[in-house]
Amino acid sequence: MDMKGTIRLKLIAIVMACCGTAQAAEETFPCLIEASSEVEIGSPVTGVIGQIMVERSDTVRKGQIVARLRSSVERRSVELAALRADDDAEIEAAKAALAHAQREKARAVKLYKKQLVSRQFLDKAITEHTLAAQKLEQARANAAQAREELKLARAQLQQRTIRSPLDGVVAERYMAPGQRVQDAPILKIVAIDPLKVDVVVPARYYNRLKPGQRMRIRPELGDATTRDARITIVDRFIDAASNTFRVTLALPNPDHAIPPGARCSAHLAPPDPGAAEDDGFEPQAGRSTGATNRAVASDHGSRAQQPTYKLIIDDKEYDPASNPFIQ
Repeated sequence: MDMKGTIRLKLIAIVMACCGTAQAAEETFPCLIEASSEVEIGSPVTGVIGQIMVERSDTVRKGQIVARLRSSVERRSVELAALRADDDAEIEAAKAALAHAQREKARAVKLYKKQLVSRQFLDKAITEHTLAAQKLEQARANAAQAREELKLARAQLQQRTIRSPLDGVVAERYMAPGQRVQDAPILKIVAIDPLKVDVVVPARYYNRLKPGQRMRIRPELGDATTRDARITIVDRFIDAASNTFRVTLALPNPDHAIPPGARCSAHLAPPDPGAAEDDGFEPQAGRSTGATNRAVASDHGSRAQQPTYKLIIDDKEYDPASNPFIQ
């Protein structure tokens, strides 16, 4: 074979290598979009549902009231406990009795010093003063107990008000007003911002994916656009049957445009060219690693710099710019 034929074969091999590495860089992986968290809301106490404020697909906020149980008895208990807590008549009466006993005691001491009364009279005045002081302490303790009973009554009433524990969307409504709640859930709420994406990746990518890196997710939803997601979890084991491992990503969904349960495809995202620091991604084989079409000046004039590529063929790196067969 002549020299010209050898050069042609080399060129064909390099072109085929370029195509193969470009396809590998664009390899996609199957994935599934899920809610980042979900919770089935029930009632901590047994009762009858009085009202449900939300329907399926409604958006709710953390702390928002979503349902109430019938609570007429508990409300009356709160009102009664509030009356007891606000009643200070017992304390005022005990204070007045103590003040009277104090005066009687002081008078008895003066009379006893002048030997006008007996020791028994003085002892009685001292005892009455002691009992009056103890009654005041008992009245104050009763008032404190009444305040604690009011807190307990309010807590029992609060248990009959069901609130959402997270920001999300109502996925299911299991019950209706009038039904008795015991152990069954009332509502199911899912968090959809951010979403969780589970990606199944071939084992050959195991050492290339780290938490914090980006992947591009395309939901299978017709005109849905590609979005960036961040890797949060990389499995520490490989499934032997499929020779794959699982990667979990966080996908921002502030507009709630992507629903949980949608299938998707994922592929590695290139590094951010304008990022201030390394994004954690290594350049993919077959991709350009520098500026490619930048004009350079020289003493002999200016010319456009041609694109350069770094190719990896059979674990060996080739640089076409320095290849003697490519001018």
